[in-house]
Amino acid sequence: GEDAFFVAEPTLVTAAVGIADGVGGWSGQGIDPALFAWELMNRCQDVAEHEAPPAADPRRLLESGFELLRKASGGAPVGSSTACVASLDRLSGELRVANLGDSGAFLVRGGGDCVLESKAQQHRFNCPYQLMVAPAGYGGGDDPKLADVYAAKVQEGDLLVLATDGVLDNVSREQLLDVATEMRSAGPEAIAERLVHL
Repeated sequence: GEDAFFVAEPTLVTAAVGIADGVGGWSGQGIDPALFAWELMNRCQDVAEHEAPPAADPRRLLESGFELLRKASGGAPVGSSTACVASLDRLSGELRVANLGDSGAFLVRGGGDCVLESKAQQHRFNCPYQLMVAPAGYGGGDDPKLADVYAAKVQEGDLLVLATDGVLDNVSREQLLDVATEMRSAGPEAIAERLVHL
């Protein structure tokens, strides 16, 4: 598919993860929509692992990752994607999430309480906010500064779920929270597998 992700190597201070959903409409122009999404996530991972200040702020991490993508030697891949990036301050326990578009984040606690839930950003139906590198002569795309930012203090045992619209459009909030609660001691792969097969 067009989805991409990163899980950065944690530093002493931060741990960061992110997802991107490449816009499939580019395939009609002979462009692989996954390339943009993967390149964006790879650049965000680079920032998270090597640039301390932006890593603690997920919106700045997304801005810096997008800027690195746009300045890539050999040119940036044409395409667009939504993005959701989370950063945990490992010292204070503060989780911050930056969400641009219709991907999203849920922080699930204990008995299934949802203590953080992002909201989709859309210009209109089926037109989410998205980062874009367009071919010459084309415009469009949104600024990463438009990402909504959410924050919550984490507790031991909390579970963070990041999902693209492929899950969020097909799995209800209640189903997602039920699976996260029921499988909270399972590994991330098992939880993800269960969610995509609902």
